[in-house]
Formats: sequence, C-alpha cells, structure tokens
Amino acid sequence: MKAKIEFSDLDLQRAFAAMDPKTFKTTVKAGMRRSLNIIKKRVVANYKAAYPGSDRFKAIHAKVYRTGMGAMIDLIFLKGDKELRPWVLRFQNKGATARVTRKGGYNRGDMPASEFFSSAVEATKGQAESTLARNVDEAIVKKARKEGLV
Repeated sequence: MKAKIEFSDLDLQRAFAAMDPKTFKTTVKAGMRRSLNIIKKRVVANYKAAYPGSDRFKAIHAKVYRTGMGAMIDLIFLKGDKELRPWVLRFQNKGATARVTRKGGYNRGDMPASEFFSSAVEATKGQAESTLARNVDEAIVKKARKEGLV
C-alpha cells in the first residue's frame, strides 16, 4: 500500500528532498519523542498525585522504536534498586486482590487500583496524536536549517 504525502510548506519540501535517509529517520524520531513526552509527563504527574513522596515514577520510560515506526511508554526495571521494580508499579496501577499463602496461611494483603497509568494515557492520547505531525514537521525543518539545507 502506497501513501502519497504532500507538503504545503516550501521549506518542508526542500528539507525533505535534501536530507539523507539516516538523518531524516533520526529527525522523525525526535519529533515523535516530543509528542510521546506529553503522555509521559501526564503519567508521572498522575503517579505523583496518587503516591506523594514516592520516587518509583523514575521507572516510567518512554521510547521511540529504533525503526522510527512507533513508540511506547513502559514501566522498566532499574538495576540495583529493588524498590523500583516494574511489577510494583503494575500492582499500583491495576491493584491486587488479597492473597494467603498455602503454608502457614499468612496474609499478603491487597492493594487498591489507582489507574494512574491507563487514565493518563487515555486523557492525553488524542493531544499527542494531534501534535505528532506538527512536531515531526518542525523537527525536519529545524534540522534542515541547522545543516544549511534550506
């Protein structure tokens, strides 16, 4: 399936024509990263509001794929810090039911869901999608002007 892309801005057309593929891909990724950070900032803000004083928000990670064909926001594992494991953030987001061990019947407790991650993504997904094209265009023109292509 082929898609035809038409640019109305003359600077953008010149930049698109003059840029080599590797530079173009890194520039597109930079524009995508700006849009992705809109969602990441909201997720971090929701986490800080739900759990004040906690520093587990440092495990929230935004990444643009190497190919430049997409992006993701994930909860990562930080080496050496046992308090910042991603499963703890997942339990805080989705919650956990009360558990009892088989041997000894020890109560492991339950955790109410705060939904800091999913609510933030749903609230800002539209805004990030709407700014994506503009951010990519601006990144291309900025890189072309920096390299003297436009």
